[in-house]
Amino acid sequence: MESPSSLRNDEEEEEEAKRPVSDRLVTVSSRYINMELTCPICLRILHKTEIVMECLHRFCGECIQKCLRVGKNECPSCRKHVPSRRSLRPDPNFDMLIAKIYPDLEAFEAYEEKTILEFNKARALGPGLPPPPKRQRLEHHRSS
Repeated sequence: MESPSSLRNDEEEEEEAKRPVSDRLVTVSSRYINMELTCPICLRILHKTEIVMECLHRFCGECIQKCLRVGKNECPSCRKHVPSRRSLRPDPNFDMLIAKIYPDLEAFEAYEEKTILEFNKARALGPGLPPPPKRQRLEHHRSS
């Protein structure tokens, strides 16, 4: 026989399933969200998002434009052929989503850059190691 608490949980789950998706609270890890909002070319949060219509991958506008201009005519994520830059479409709705998640994107990117620099500096030094010596310019004397 089931306990009263398990019956209540089953009933709550049923009620939850009946509620519209818009009324539900969904929890998603920030790592997953950042992965979806990151340009696979520059690895920063998307700016002026553009979609490749052949495969629906998203990139920063400048990144994908340069990639198609300089490289092969293919999607950098899946290598699907992209006939021309006319296959790109702006995605203002995605840009608005990013603006809602990161209202001060410049501050977030500055914080992220500072964190990365501090991490790399600490990693380069290692625990208990002295800082690397400053480079000195060596002058070569020519013997006559």
